[in-house]
Amino acid sequence: MELPDVGEQCSLETCKQLDFLPFTCGNCRKIFCKQHYITSAHDCTHLNEFFKKPEKTEIGELFLCNDKDCKTRSPLQLLCSSCNLHYCVIHRHHGCRDDLPKGERKKLQVEQWKKPKEQFKIAKAQIDSKVEIQLRKAEKTQLQPLAQKIRLMKLKNTALGEGKIPTTDRIYFAVHPPQQSTDLKPSPLYTSKQWSVGRTIDLFSKKMKLENKNNEKEAPKLRLFKLSDGEMVAKTTCVCIGSLIDSVLVNGDSLVLDYVNEEELNGEPKLDDDILEKYRQAVIK
Repeated sequence: MELPDVGEQCSLETCKQLDFLPFTCGNCRKIFCKQHYITSAHDCTHLNEFFKKPEKTEIGELFLCNDKDCKTRSPLQLLCSSCNLHYCVIHRHHGCRDDLPKGERKKLQVEQWKKPKEQFKIAKAQIDSKVEIQLRKAEKTQLQPLAQKIRLMKLKNTALGEGKIPTTDRIYFAVHPPQQSTDLKPSPLYTSKQWSVGRTIDLFSKKMKLENKNNEKEAPKLRLFKLSDGEMVAKTTCVCIGSLIDSVLVNGDSLVLDYVNEEELNGEPKLDDDILEKYRQAVIK
């Protein structure tokens, strides 16, 4: 006897098998039989969309080395600061400065080496911006735990703190400066999970070279806010910051270190959505 209302058909067009115990793909949420529910078996569209390779772009103008015996072409133009001609890396010392005084020759050499560094800096900023955009997309999907791990790994590579803090005790944050700052980009910092919020603020303000008058009664106080929702991390600074991990914060979180006056501290201080968006945009510019 047939049971047409029992089970579901596999979503794979080449299969369509009626399965009484169907599986749901955790990524695209479609129904599949036991042979095709694995992402690789049905060429999961959700994963393909997230991890798809960027479209290939045509290489622009290639620059031919001006050495008469060299045929090297480079995608980046490396102009000699003396003769203003392009030479490849091998022929960058081509003798056009030999007649210059030693001091002037050294100055030109320094300027020549600065150009590739500046080009690398610009290229790195562009890549970091693209990575940040992809991470934000991932955080809105089931790939959020993976995105958090990637953020944490990036912070560990460059974070500053106190070297005496044991590696096993370190917790990492991307900390944005006060909203009055001209540059709102974050600093990668770490603190100890054994420290209080107040001691962490003192360390962060020192590393970011911010004025800290938390010990003065009438002065504005520095406090930590979450970039995700603008809420203050803790009402009191004596709370151990490690106790907030996995409840209020996550290791690798993005925070804002901002000033708050006494009147605001008596209420429920929170950063406005407009300023939070400015911080978010500062990361990808």
